Amino acid sequence: MKINRKPLGLALVTFGALALVSCDKNPASPTSSTKNDAFAKVVTTSGVEVYRSVQTFKQIEQALAGPAALGKINVPAVGSLQKSGATFKQALIPFQQEAFVLAQKAGRLHKTQGDTILYEKRWIDPHTGINYHLWISYNTTSGKATVYTVATNHPGSSPLERDSTRIVVNVNFTLADTTDDVVELLENAKNYRSGYRLRYEEGRLIPDKYQPGSQPAGGVIEALSQYASGQDTSEIRQRLEYHETNGGLGSFSKTVSFRDGTRHSEDITFRSTQVIFNSVYRDGTREQGQFTVPDENHLSFEKTVTYPAGSDPRSIFEKGDFSQNPVDSSGTANFTREEFFADGTSKRREVTIKASRQNGYGRLEVTESHSDGTGGSWTLQEGPAKADLKGNWINAENQYILLDAAFYRDGSADVHLEVYASKDAYDKGEPPIFKADLHFRPDGSGSGTITSKEGTSQFSFSANGTPRS
Repeated sequence: MKINRKPLGLALVTFGALALVSCDKNPASPTSSTKNDAFAKVVTTSGVEVYRSVQTFKQIEQALAGPAALGKINVPAVGSLQKSGATFKQALIPFQQEAFVLAQKAGRLHKTQGDTILYEKRWIDPHTGINYHLWISYNTTSGKATVYTVATNHPGSSPLERDSTRIVVNVNFTLADTTDDVVELLENAKNYRSGYRLRYEEGRLIPDKYQPGSQPAGGVIEALSQYASGQDTSEIRQRLEYHETNGGLGSFSKTVSFRDGTRHSEDITFRSTQVIFNSVYRDGTREQGQFTVPDENHLSFEKTVTYPAGSDPRSIFEKGDFSQNPVDSSGTANFTREEFFADGTSKRREVTIKASRQNGYGRLEVTESHSDGTGGSWTLQEGPAKADLKGNWINAENQYILLDAAFYRDGSADVHLEVYASKDAYDKGEPPIFKADLHFRPDGSGSGTITSKEGTSQFSFSANGTPRS
């Protein structure tokens, strides 16, 4: 599996499913309260069906794209393994500009001398007022130079308080000759001002050995993000390791820690023709699966979702395949999804997804039919900032549901639903029974509002489908 596989580009949603947790109603009569509770269950159930189908296709897309997509890490000033060549070239500019001066000073050092500062400079940017401090050290024993840059006094409009970078360069004992320089380590750390959502971030890129002038074919990226007080998330740790020259082997891990002590973790293993993943959500839901990728245009997969004890449904099993046309990047996914319930029954779904590109952006056309006669269809059109979903659904009560949603690149979503008594009622122009607006957080949980003739109700939901006691 090559790291430079071309993705379909449908940056839609993160892993997770959606379901009702609890309702916090506005003052209303017991009857209206009960009705709006039932309405909330209708819209969250419908949201689950749509979300799960999009989620599965997202995983298919990422598996085809390879480690760069499945193990994507956004770290400050470090970039990605794919773009490390360009990142290193830019990072080396201040070092190479002083190469001749450094070489002259290094000539006066002992051959076994450790890190010694050869160059130091301080200045203020006349346009931004930012204070810069640059210094370069050299180790005559290892033949490596280290470049440090610290930026402080950022403008008031910037959330940054301090920005620092460290680059370790192997100069092969020839400071004056920059053509044989290679980067062995790139680190960046950012401290943020009080009041910003983040408190601290750091990133580290350790590339595999590469030839001067070329680009690494793998390496390790590590990232840490610490959030300010008041945020639901307290810390995120990520690590991606990938070695294309070693048969495409690699791994990705991510741990999200929350203020309430819960955690969300993802572990992915990359093999030459397989991707194996294991995710545990903060409520205890576990997702495990395997994608087999014989080539860049075909894929088969199996996935199991197991909910915490007491949940209903108890688990979900999916199995299917995907084929992509390499000429225009269009493709088709066919898979089955079976839900297993606490009473021993199950419900089976058949899902077909057609993928194409429109105006340079990905587009999905989804149809879904169930063993109980329910089903629906919708389209998902990607755009520069979000993906827009429009479609309809018929549930087990034969109600007709219109869907209008926006999926954002951070994994959150906003969904508007209108529920009619039936498709016939909708065609006759009758008003909807109720309307709902849902907001989904990236972990699949969220909140919503029900509006009906009974009044207005607010409710919250989590990723497992089991009401909180």
